[in-house]
Amino acid sequence: MTQSPDATVVFDPHHQCWIEEFARLCRGDSRLRLESFLDEQGVELTPALLDPLLTIELQQRGTSPAQTVLPELLQRFPGHQSLVIEVWSRVDQATAARQSPAECSAVQGMPSEPSTRLQRTGEPHVADAARAQIPESIGAYSVLRPLGQGGMGTVYQVEHRRTRQQYALKLLRPDRATGTDDPRQLFLREISVLTSLKHPRIVEAVEVGLHRDLPFLVMEYLPTVNLDEILEGQPPRRRVRVVCRILARVLEALHYAHKRGIVHRDIKPGNILVYWIHRKLGCKLGDFGLAKSFQDAGLSGITLEGEFRGTVGFMAPEQARQSREAGPAADLFSVAVCGHRLLTGRLPYSHVDSSWLISEVIEGQILPLHAHLADTPPGLDAIFRRATQLDPRDRYPSAREMLAELNQFVDHFDP
Repeated sequence: MTQSPDATVVFDPHHQCWIEEFARLCRGDSRLRLESFLDEQGVELTPALLDPLLTIELQQRGTSPAQTVLPELLQRFPGHQSLVIEVWSRVDQATAARQSPAECSAVQGMPSEPSTRLQRTGEPHVADAARAQIPESIGAYSVLRPLGQGGMGTVYQVEHRRTRQQYALKLLRPDRATGTDDPRQLFLREISVLTSLKHPRIVEAVEVGLHRDLPFLVMEYLPTVNLDEILEGQPPRRRVRVVCRILARVLEALHYAHKRGIVHRDIKPGNILVYWIHRKLGCKLGDFGLAKSFQDAGLSGITLEGEFRGTVGFMAPEQARQSREAGPAADLFSVAVCGHRLLTGRLPYSHVDSSWLISEVIEGQILPLHAHLADTPPGLDAIFRRATQLDPRDRYPSAREMLAELNQFVDHFDP
């Protein structure tokens, strides 16, 4: 059975008989999948069929389709991600409204679409034009304030109107949703990746949906702190200990993601969310906007040949040359660069202007940690040097092995 990409849904009257037959069969077997039904009928899957058949399948589950269902659906229909999210959101909201009359009346008169947010560290920054367009609410959430704006989405701090629980919500920017499909597809891929990852060191995805035809991602909200301010003025040994704890937590998250075939591709201090928990520093890895399955590298059609994705100062040489070739070793390279930057306040390069920096990144001209930090522990310098070798095959074979060596600098009582 072939799958056509998302397109304008054109309904064929002849489809009605298949829709009615699928609904009849689903009433007798709630585990029936629409792909099996269409295969037996010898019918090609089209958007016009996917919409009603997936609606029927989800309705027959009998309960509100939890967010854990969505990754499965996105994997089953990779060429129809926008439509799958739209159907999933519609059925989820309709089911929730039937099960919770109080919440239904609370949102009466509001648009039926959900909302989107992702949290970043650092000071909120939203362009004046975007600030004027901040919505008061998105789906079941009231917008409290903007947290930031990136290349694809705007991030808000929001509050669920019934539970009063606060979240971070990332919404695809309207100006990125028109023209080329690339930003939309990248955002859908981020949703697919993050909803499939459940780990205490990775920001948790809570809900997904659509808001006025724009995909959204609701995530846990973390009251982040500025790590540079915390590190400032700390004695060298204390500074090393704190930074190594943070890097160890990032490596735990990466080991989990890499084992599932996912490479992050944008490890940098701004995507490491640091916060206080029980008077200790905790951290989680966020922003999977550039993440991809390295096991299927080059097969998605999203990253073009030779296309440049990532943050220059933190990326590995092979990623700077061609983003699609970035594998797990590229993430480990970036972790070591983050460590250098957090410990010294500088990147491990001789130049900071973009033209020279790109050349040094591609050629792997990494400065050793002791070039910027006189009191560098010898073992830590060796870890960073191995993780930033020019050839990915000369780096650590896995995040777990890099973590095992880094742990000698980490206290084990933090959260």
